[in-house]
Amino acid sequence: MNNRTSKSGGWGILTVAAAVVLVAVFAGIAAREFFVQRSLSERSPGPGTDMTGIPEELLAFEELQGSFRVGHRNVVDFSVDSCGRIHVAGDRSVRIYENNGALSDEIFLPGVPTAVTASEDKLYVALKNHLAIYSREGELLERWEPPSENSLITSIAVHEGGVFLADAGSRTVRHYDNDGHSLAQIGARDAERGVPGIVLPGPYFVVVMGWDGLLRVNNPGRHRIEVYSPEGELERYWGKPSSAIEGFCGCCNPVDFDLLPDGRYVTAEKGLIRVKMYDADGHLESVVAGPDDLAPGSLQLLGQRSPDRGPANFKVAAGNDGLIHVLDTRENRVRFFREKDNEQSGQEG
Repeated sequence: MNNRTSKSGGWGILTVAAAVVLVAVFAGIAAREFFVQRSLSERSPGPGTDMTGIPEELLAFEELQGSFRVGHRNVVDFSVDSCGRIHVAGDRSVRIYENNGALSDEIFLPGVPTAVTASEDKLYVALKNHLAIYSREGELLERWEPPSENSLITSIAVHEGGVFLADAGSRTVRHYDNDGHSLAQIGARDAERGVPGIVLPGPYFVVVMGWDGLLRVNNPGRHRIEVYSPEGELERYWGKPSSAIEGFCGCCNPVDFDLLPDGRYVTAEKGLIRVKMYDADGHLESVVAGPDDLAPGSLQLLGQRSPDRGPANFKVAAGNDGLIHVLDTRENRVRFFREKDNEQSGQEG
């Protein structure tokens, strides 16, 4: 069945029910985030603190022309494949764009997506508590059973060693083989193994597979990124709570990140909206964009939610050419940033 054109009344009823459940889950997590944010308020900068001052020498990126709006009313995630195609999940579909913003395809879904990633020949889409796998032509190939009733899948990583799902409901990364058989849960508190556990005030849970075969997972309540083996051993971590430019401030950051081919990290923060670049060891290298670049006037709305668009939790993705893609969830727009001294560009305006 080609899922790009298939719709029915039965799916409509299921979609409404799924949407109601998803809204309830996010509402519960948002309430928990509010109380955790209050309890961690001492980590945030106090009144009168200048949070926008970014040293000139750290501003190593420029925004390119060629940004484009996506067709969704509400976007939740995006992914850039090895060919530079951009897959944007939102509403009840995944839209696939060329890097010039031209819409090349759209795959319609039976529910509201919560995460998306693309491999060479498949598209992996999370539909709240379960994973659906599609062909590039939009045919549904597999639908995996939910890990649990309370699962909320917010990120997907695919590797030759299997599939990894960041489950905000259980606050663990679930490791499966390529046939959907469960192999391990990663990140659960385990004193004997030196794993402190994921602190997750909100649904901002991301897993990325590195070129070295190790997983990177954000632990936003602890303001750091952790590195795990596929078997669940905590190898190392980096990051600290701070309002200074090199740290992560607020209740829970970073909310998103990706890895560049050379092992560097690009991170995104909510509240004080910043996109930054760190080296492979977690040392700050530069700032891709600050609050004034990404969301002018956002500091006046710090900690508040837009009544029609929700929080400004921007998403980031790194292309194989080093181009940084930013999904602007306030404007429903994909934006591009390039290092100023990097002459190579897939975007010329």
